[in-house]
Amino acid sequence: MRHLIFIFFIFTSALSFAQNSTNTKDTAFYYHYSQLQNALYQIQHASISQQIKREKQYFTISNFITRHSKEEMNFSIIRDALNLSALQIDTLLMLMDTSLNKSPYKTNALVTRRRLTLTETGKPFPTLALTDTLGKQTFIEEYKGKIVLIDMWSSWCGPCRQQIPALKEIYNKYKSKGFEIIGISLDKDKTAWLNAIEKDKQNWIQFCEFKGWPQDKTARFLNVYSIPSNFLLDKNGIILGQDLS
Repeated sequence: MRHLIFIFFIFTSALSFAQNSTNTKDTAFYYHYSQLQNALYQIQHASISQQIKREKQYFTISNFITRHSKEEMNFSIIRDALNLSALQIDTLLMLMDTSLNKSPYKTNALVTRRRLTLTETGKPFPTLALTDTLGKQTFIEEYKGKIVLIDMWSSWCGPCRQQIPALKEIYNKYKSKGFEIIGISLDKDKTAWLNAIEKDKQNWIQFCEFKGWPQDKTARFLNVYSIPSNFLLDKNGIILGQDLS
C-alpha cells in the first residue's frame, strides 16, 4: 500500500511540475511576444525611411522567430508583416520549425506571401482598372503625379468607419498639395454604401462593384482578405507602404 501511495505521489508531482513548466513557458513566451510588438510599434513610428524601417522590422522578427521557432503564433506575425519584401517573408518562413509545416495557421502567412507577389512595398503598384457605378472605367495610372491612398473599406466594417475622421483630416489638409484618396468598397448593398458615404462625409473618389466578399474582383486580385486595408503610392505609382494606420 505504501508503495502504491509513493508511486501516486511521484506521478502527481511530475504532472504538477509539467503543468507548471508549461505555464512558465507560456508566460515567458507571451512576455517576449509583448516585447516584440512594442519594438515593432517603435520602429513603425520612428522618423526614419521606409527602407530602414523594413530592415529593422525584418531583423527584429527574424531574431524572435529564431528563438521561438516552434510557436504557431509566428505565422500570424508573418501575416502582419506586409511591408517586408517577398524574399524576407520567404526567409522568415524557412526559420519556422519543420514540425509546423502542416499547421493550419501557416495559411495566415501564405496569404501575405501571395499578396506580395503583386503589391510588394517599394515596387510599382499593379495595373488596376476600376469601374464606377455609372460604368465609367478608371485606371490607377491616371493618378500619377499625385500621392494616392487606396482605401479598401465597407459600410458594414466598424473599424473602417472609425478611421474616416482621421482620413478626412489628412485629405482636407493635403488635397491642395497633390494628395488623393481612392475609396474601394466591398459593399454589396448600394443603398448602404451611399448612406455611409453621405453620413461620414467622405468627399473623395469612390468605387464599388456591389459583389460583396469574396466575389469582389479587386480584393481577389490584390489578395486583400481583411479590411480596413490600404496602399499608399508616391507620385510615380510606387508603393510607399500598406495597411498603414
